[in-house]
Amino acid sequence: MKWRKGKPVVTAVILVLAGLALFSGKSTVTFYDDHLVASTVLGGSSTVYYSDILEAKLVSNLDTGRRTFGFGSFTVAGGSFENDRFGAYKLYSYTGCDSYVVLDTVFGVIVFNGKTQEETKALYDALQEAMDP
Repeated sequence: MKWRKGKPVVTAVILVLAGLALFSGKSTVTFYDDHLVASTVLGGSSTVYYSDILEAKLVSNLDTGRRTFGFGSFTVAGGSFENDRFGAYKLYSYTGCDSYVVLDTVFGVIVFNGKTQEETKALYDALQEAMDP
């Protein structure tokens, strides 16, 4: 009988954790000397060497398509996605921003952004600077 008294507490803890997962999260892009790493919580990460980038673009209003593997919440989306424009690609993004950096690489397309258009533009500028030694 004692285990039944804990059910409301366990249920409350599960609901709080589920809420945190749906309404929190982080997407990061870190620049190094010869590569960058894009990642999201529970969405994995991608390492991209600057020498493997064929083209980098700053785009708006991208249809991200559907997630085929990874994580998505009300805050971030990350992992493997598919859309009509790129086919299969990797996405590391905040869902509240409609501005993206699109990398066409020798291994496929990688897309990421910041929380805002300004942060996304700063990521694009940092990428351009890192690619031009």
